[in-house]
Amino acid sequence: MTEQALSTVETLLAQPGMKRAGPTLVEQLIEEASADFQARLGRQCYYRASVVEYVAGFGTRSLVPVAAQPIVEVASVVWDDNADPVVADTYRVDTDVLALSSIVQKRGVWRWTAGMVPGILESPVVGSEAKSYTVSYSGGWVTPEQARNSEGALVRNLPFDIERAVIDMVTSLYLQRGRDRSVTARTAAQGSSTFATDPAGYADTAKRWRHYV
Repeated sequence: MTEQALSTVETLLAQPGMKRAGPTLVEQLIEEASADFQARLGRQCYYRASVVEYVAGFGTRSLVPVAAQPIVEVASVVWDDNADPVVADTYRVDTDVLALSSIVQKRGVWRWTAGMVPGILESPVVGSEAKSYTVSYSGGWVTPEQARNSEGALVRNLPFDIERAVIDMVTSLYLQRGRDRSVTARTAAQGSSTFATDPAGYADTAKRWRHYV
C-alpha cells in the first residue's frame, strides 16, 4: 500500500463482516477511505521525513507550515533563497491539543512578507503576503502501515479515532458494495427509506482534526 494508508489489511480483515473480503479489495478500499478522510482534513496526515514548504510571514511570533502536521523536527528556516538559515536556537516548535504545530520565535517576530503600498512608507497590504520563508522539516503522524514497514525505526502515533474512522468507512464500503452510494433516499409503496452515506462519527472525526489556517 501507499504511505497514505491509515490502517492495515490485517486490522480490516479482523473486523466483523470482513473475514471473507479479499486482501486486494481491502487494500483498494483502505486507499480510497484514507484519501477521502485526508481530503476532508484538507491535508495529508501521514509521516514524511523531508518536506520543503514555502510559508508566508505575518509579523507575528508564529510561522505555520501546513503540508505535514504535526511538525516533528525542523531542519531549517530560510528567509528568501539567498539568505543563511535562521539560527535554530532562536525558535522552537509548539504543538496544540489538535496537533497543529507552529514555529515560534522565542524573541521578536517573523517578518511580515506583505507587499507595500507604492509611495507610502511602511504600509503593508494585508492579504498580499508572499511565501518568502523556506521551511524544511519532517512532520505528520506515523501510521500503523508505516510503523510496520519501518522495522522498528518509526513508532505509530496516528490518533486511534482517525484509524477507527477509516476502518468504519472501509467496512461500510465493503458491506455496501454494489449499491449506488449517491442514492441517499428511496420511496416505495411500503414507505420511504434513507441511507447514511458515511459511517456514524466519520464526518465528526474529520471535522475535529481539521485545521483552519
